[in-house]
Amino acid sequence: MNLESVESVIHWLGGLLAYATLGVILYGIWHGTRRRAGLVTGQMGGYLRSPWFYLLTSVIYFGICILVWIPLPLAIPTEIRIGMLAIGSLLFFPGMLFALWGRLTLGANYFISTGFGAQLFADHWLVTNGPFAIVRHPMYVRFILAAFGSLLIYQTWPTLPTGSATAGFLEI
Repeated sequence: MNLESVESVIHWLGGLLAYATLGVILYGIWHGTRRRAGLVTGQMGGYLRSPWFYLLTSVIYFGICILVWIPLPLAIPTEIRIGMLAIGSLLFFPGMLFALWGRLTLGANYFISTGFGAQLFADHWLVTNGPFAIVRHPMYVRFILAAFGSLLIYQTWPTLPTGSATAGFLEI
């Protein structure tokens, strides 16, 4: 099997896992917009309850990503491409699986919070099992692993800022 075939399989498997993870996360958001609200804080707390807000922002974000899903103009030697593909896969796939594990562990407590607003549910509880027993913010760990892994695997314009942003999550 040649490098292009291996790369193609990894791209497809990565895409399928990303879409499955995205579906589980979007289902959690949709479910959260229908739950009874508890404490809502921040300037944009009301938007967090609107399914239309998530639909609009998702369409804009993914629309931009699709439009600029263009390979970076890099000439990478085969040996380095193999290494990047291996390291990227070792980061991306566990990162996405960690995201699924974290989302499923949160169950009904899963919802979005940002620096602009956060919402707790009326029957919210603190989750301390699963990945939350290992690390306080498994979704951040997932972002760091999967984003940097996607940059190494896909090497496209949308993965460049996302993969580079992982440094902002690391405390150095």
